[in-house]
Amino acid sequence: MDGAVPLRFRFAAHVYTCDIAGNTILLDVRRDRYLGFGPDAVRFFSQHIRDLCASNDTPASSTLGTNAATDCEAADALESLIANGTIVPDDGAPLAPRDSIQRAETGLADEYIDTEAKVRWRDVAAFFFAAILTLVLLHTTSLERTLKLSRGDRTRTSDFDAEKARRLMQVFSRLRTLCYTAHNECLFNSVAARHFLSLYGIRPRIVIGVAVSPFKAHCWLQHERVVVNDRSQMVRGYYPILVV
Repeated sequence: MDGAVPLRFRFAAHVYTCDIAGNTILLDVRRDRYLGFGPDAVRFFSQHIRDLCASNDTPASSTLGTNAATDCEAADALESLIANGTIVPDDGAPLAPRDSIQRAETGLADEYIDTEAKVRWRDVAAFFFAAILTLVLLHTTSLERTLKLSRGDRTRTSDFDAEKARRLMQVFSRLRTLCYTAHNECLFNSVAARHFLSLYGIRPRIVIGVAVSPFKAHCWLQHERVVVNDRSQMVRGYYPILVV
């Protein structure tokens, strides 16, 4: 690396990280993209990035296809992270804490998938409002701005009523099947369901999780240990990288 470049950095505020078996996954919500680095690259990066720690318990080979085998290759990758704003110079300020969530134990969807609930006109209006708002947000702005709207909404008082949430998700699921499929649309489905529930005073967390070997990502809603819009066993194989 050029000696003029500072040697200590931190991840930008719009970048979220998750460590899995020595691999580090990055989610850049401003650019709507993931990056993955194996143990070799992580060991090099940890010397320069304050909020990144290398594991001493993992083999020096990557389970991802982005392993930098030499310091020279890792240095080039680090330069790229600097250039695109993924990491920024470390000013020494305390690192802002990131939200976390408990491991899911059960899910409302475990019970409501095969049942029906009465749909009222208010529910229909709320569903289309939530779906259209989500469609506009995800197609016209970044994931960062989309999630920031939900994060601001959580500052309003909200009590989680499991039975009310179960009925509303039954309604949402029935209306969704008439309009779109949730297959490979977990982000859209979760953000739309979050907006829908918030109209009734229920504001669960939006969780994005990742897994490796092979890499995959999933999005769901969760309140404490309860998955709101998915089956609990479907999310247990994912490690949360972002919680809103």
